[in-house]
Amino acid sequence: MDTSIPTRWGPALHAAIWSAAPFVFFLAAVVEGAIAGNYWVAAVCSILFFVSIGVVVHWDSLLPPRWRSTPKKLEYLRDRDSELGAAIRDMVWRSAWGKWFSAQIFVNGGQPGPEETVFHAASHLVAEQLTNGDLEVRGRLPGKLDYEAIPRTHWRSSALNFVRDPATLWRMVVLPRGGATIDPDGTVTGRDPAAMQRTIAISTYDSMIVDAYQFEKLWPRRDRFTDRKRRKLLNKARKQGLNKDEITRLSQD
Repeated sequence: MDTSIPTRWGPALHAAIWSAAPFVFFLAAVVEGAIAGNYWVAAVCSILFFVSIGVVVHWDSLLPPRWRSTPKKLEYLRDRDSELGAAIRDMVWRSAWGKWFSAQIFVNGGQPGPEETVFHAASHLVAEQLTNGDLEVRGRLPGKLDYEAIPRTHWRSSALNFVRDPATLWRMVVLPRGGATIDPDGTVTGRDPAAMQRTIAISTYDSMIVDAYQFEKLWPRRDRFTDRKRRKLLNKARKQGLNKDEITRLSQD
C-alpha cells in the first residue's frame, strides 16, 4: 500500500489550518459580535478559534500513526536500519502501546503478566502491518551485502513468534501458518507443507531490517490517547494496592 499521498497532504493541510483557520474564526467572531450583533454566532466562532489552535498544536497526535510527520530523531530504536526482532522487543518494552497493553494485563490479573503474552500480541500487530504493506521489511541473503524488499504477500503464509533466548532474552522466529512445532535447537516444523515452503523463503534471509522511523510512526514511544488510557489503568492499580514496582515501571514515559 502506497502511503506517500497522505504523507504529502498532511503537512499541507497542517499549514492551511495554521495560516487560515484561527484567523477566519477570529475575524468572524469580531464581525458577528461587534458589527452584526449576533452574539451567539460570535461565541461559536470564538470557541472554534481556540479549537483550531488546539488542532494545530496537537496535529501529529491527532493523525493516524502512518500519516504523522517523520520525527526528528528516533525515540526508542537505536539505528535507522533496525533488526525486525530487536525492533519488536523494544516496542514491547518502550512503546506507548507496549506499556498500555502490559498495564491492561497487570490490572485485569492483579499481578504483572507474563511477557510472552505481550510479545504474542505485538507479533500479531506487526504481522498485520507487514501483510497490509504499512511496514516494509528488507532482507539480506547469505553471502550478500545488499538488502532487498520482502514482498508483503510472503507474510500471508507466515507468522512471527518469540522464544526465550539466553543472549537477548527473547528471539524472533518465523513460523508457517496452520500450526508448527519448535525444537529445542530452534528448528521449525510446520504442519502445512505449502505454508512451510513459503516460510522457508523468508527464513533464508540471515538478516531482516525495518526503517526505524516508519516503525516508530506505527508504535511511537508517546501517544496522547494511549498514554491517557495507561494512566487510568495505573490509577486503578494504585487504588487496588497492586505491585508498586510494576506501577513504577509502567509509569515511565
